[in-house]
Amino acid sequence: VYLLNRPENIVYDYFTTTEIQEDQAVITVQANYQGMAVPTKLTLYDAEKQEIASQMLWEEPGELYTHKAVLTVKNARLWNPEQPYLYTLVI
Repeated sequence: VYLLNRPENIVYDYFTTTEIQEDQAVITVQANYQGMAVPTKLTLYDAEKQEIASQMLWEEPGELYTHKAVLTVKNARLWNPEQPYLYTLVI
């Protein structure tokens, strides 16, 4: 048995897509809240744990999600099996 305590107002569901352009990657995060929307910051870190992009979720109702944020990464390093490179997104 365990007890789980969650805030009443939280990001409940989110979906992330990335569009690769000529010299940048555009990351779109769409989200829904459980309860009321609360200020939510998204921060993207590179593999060396350096902050490279940051954005707040804003209200933009769509078909499935109610909030959105867009992060841009200049000269993004793409992941590949020979040289894997991972970014970390903190919500």
